Amino acid sequence: MRAYETLKSRGEKFQVIFVSADRSEEAFQRHVAGMPWLTVPYDDPRNQAVKKHFGVDGIPMLVLVDEKGNIITMNGRQAVAEDEKCKDFPWYPQPIEELTALSSLHLNENMCVIYFTDGTEPGLKQGRAVLSDAANKEAEKGEERDLFFFVAGEDEISDNVRDFADLDDTCPLLIVLDSPEQNVYICNEVKVTSKIATEFIDKFLRGELTPVPITPLCADGNQASAII
Repeated sequence: MRAYETLKSRGEKFQVIFVSADRSEEAFQRHVAGMPWLTVPYDDPRNQAVKKHFGVDGIPMLVLVDEKGNIITMNGRQAVAEDEKCKDFPWYPQPIEELTALSSLHLNENMCVIYFTDGTEPGLKQGRAVLSDAANKEAEKGEERDLFFFVAGEDEISDNVRDFADLDDTCPLLIVLDSPEQNVYICNEVKVTSKIATEFIDKFLRGELTPVPITPLCADGNQASAII
């Protein structure tokens, strides 16, 4: 709501459309009562059509599209939540993002390059420098990009990723995480430079790296299929 009001006050040209996943008309009416934006009626067949089109399998979800209907990002929640003053509107994906809990959509549904650091500002800055060349090259593909790039610190989300992929506490550490195929690719170089990172990623894209299968277990002993 805050981002919506900020953008409206700036005179930005945009619109928000609420697509319901409510199980009843009553629940739908409770949700839309305080919404200042457009809503698709509860029993309108376009609700299901939109969710199918964007592959929505969890809520809440915010998909950002441009004026031509092209997808800007499927992870609008992260973009908006991490930019309270809306400085980066309309939130086109950056070549390198910092790993947060809101990154789970990318982590679970895409192939992601992650550079684990000690979490300090110098460490994160160094991680961005290492990934910069490869990330900028990948970003030039636009919607056709194969990889998303992240720098990670020492926090809960980083621990979750390490646990999911059964990684040790090595730091720094460069990996390609392919959650959809349940594989991880690990760079074994002790000191990772920009050149080493680019070569590692190029080899991955050419199919020249050997994957390590991911077999993470939940607390109940069953295999986990998602990071968060």
